[in-house]
Amino acid sequence: MFFPVMLILFSAAAAAAAVLIPPACARTERLQKMEQLPRARKAGMILTAIVIFWCVPNVRPILDAGSALQNWLIPLAVVAIVLCIHYLDYLFARSFAAFLILTAHYFLKESFAARVHPFSAFLAVALFLIGIAGILIGAKPYWFRDWIRLLFRDRRVRFGSAALLGYLALSGFTVAVVVLCRGWSR
Repeated sequence: MFFPVMLILFSAAAAAAAVLIPPACARTERLQKMEQLPRARKAGMILTAIVIFWCVPNVRPILDAGSALQNWLIPLAVVAIVLCIHYLDYLFARSFAAFLILTAHYFLKESFAARVHPFSAFLAVALFLIGIAGILIGAKPYWFRDWIRLLFRDRRVRFGSAALLGYLALSGFTVAVVVLCRGWSR
């Protein structure tokens, strides 16, 4: 029951962003404040901790069951958080990129496990785009700042981003409804 609920929440957030981005970014007086978002330290620290601890269950299956590293994953995650906070620039942008990648991975894995074909294919297209955005932001975090600037300056980028988020929301809601109607057993 966890997957459809998370998908509904994620789709609701995407729908809200799709509705709010065009009017919010039309007012250029917010641009200077929003340009600072990719380098936000406090938000970056919180999101960094979330994504690194989210990675721990993804690492466990890679290690042997009797491996000594199994017991060290949480302390190593704490060390990784401290190192990221102290040494990474564009902390929020990088942690947001990791969040996008992990979110796309989780929803892709669960939507195909739910066997709601062909509906999951529509969601997969949107999630692949979200994952690619995460990879690009992680590789070049200043592109996140440049995208924010484009949102404020170019109407086509505003409505294109809103359309992608709307597509993600619609496909997510569709898959969630189909999963709930069929009875999710995981």
